[in-house]
Amino acid sequence: MMESMETCRHCGSERIIKTGHRDGQQKWRCKDCGKFQGEVDRREKYTEKERQTAIDLYLEGCGFRRIARILSGIFNRHVCYQTVIQWIKKEAKRIENLEPKKEKNIQILEMDELYTYIKKNQIKSEFGLLSIGTGFVLLRLKSETSARKR
Repeated sequence: MMESMETCRHCGSERIIKTGHRDGQQKWRCKDCGKFQGEVDRREKYTEKERQTAIDLYLEGCGFRRIARILSGIFNRHVCYQTVIQWIKKEAKRIENLEPKKEKNIQILEMDELYTYIKKNQIKSEFGLLSIGTGFVLLRLKSETSARKR
């Protein structure tokens, strides 16, 4: 086990001091940022595949707890539903910050379920995100009647 840390993992400062032990591990505190840390980062790390699977399941309409149960079964490790929520929120912020791409007019796009959903629920929105294998595409939805009015 290491007896000294060289720099703070949060701010990079060299001004760190020992602050005791916990679970047999030396703890340190940074004098500059005030954050505590151990010699070993014990937080669980999740792969990009696990995160992307969670996002795909969310887009398919699964709830957060259900996604966590499915991921736990697929990847043979415990995944907490709060972690899934954090992944979804982070992805939503990433999508919001994407720079809009040049608008393309799609002439024919067969979307039976989306059309039925919009008609049934009388949704007035003209925009929506379409999830494709490589990312998301912003669609401008126009019905034939709204296209004629313009």
